[in-house]
Amino acid sequence: MKVFKWVGVVVTVYAAFVVAFETLYLGWYQPKFESSGIPMLVITTTDDAGVSRARRLARFETDGKLYVSAHHWPRDW
Repeated sequence: MKVFKWVGVVVTVYAAFVVAFETLYLGWYQPKFESSGIPMLVITTTDDAGVSRARRLARFETDGKLYVSAHHWPRDW
């Protein structure tokens, strides 16, 4: 029974770490890929209160088609 308790604790701590990392760190500090040669698009959105936020999107062209990637889910869109 102790083993299940420890496994539950480890899984809970891991899940909390992943959520915190994805939402806090990656959500606030969006990756910048210009130095690696990946072109970026910056889209600025404005909410009802007039607060504007810039979002960075990676831009890829393959076989004449344009693809855009936001990279991570917690972008507050």
